[in-house]
Amino acid sequence: MSSVIFSKTIIKRFYQLCVLSLALASCASSGKALKEVSILSQNSHQKTIVSAEIAADDASRMQGLMFRKVMGKKEGMIFLFPSDSRMPFWMENTYLPLDIVFISADHRIVDIAENTKPLSEDLIQSKQSYRYVLEVNAGFTNEHQIKVGDKVEF
Repeated sequence: MSSVIFSKTIIKRFYQLCVLSLALASCASSGKALKEVSILSQNSHQKTIVSAEIAADDASRMQGLMFRKVMGKKEGMIFLFPSDSRMPFWMENTYLPLDIVFISADHRIVDIAENTKPLSEDLIQSKQSYRYVLEVNAGFTNEHQIKVGDKVEF
């Protein structure tokens, strides 16, 4: 009887290990590294969390969210630049209207471009230099009362 229980336990553990391995392999094969980004409101002491894809190299920053048709309510993309920048963004080949949050090297929001126009070639320029950029669905910053001066952690 104890060998039957032992066998069921081993089979159950093996099954759990297989499921976990498949889940990890699926995440790794998608090539989409995720980072939790927390936005701390300086006025309301509210904390908003976004699960953001990381764009840390030239290729991923150039691709951005182009050609995407859907993004979850609390999902986004965080662009990590090696130094401060003033380069403009644009919405060419981007189907989703976005809020673009420009973040300084000290992790403070320095500018927000709200409700950007999909598929537009207009340049979207921050008023201040930035080191990081968070793109989220249009309306997200208004809905969560995110403002210039708020702190961003990741």
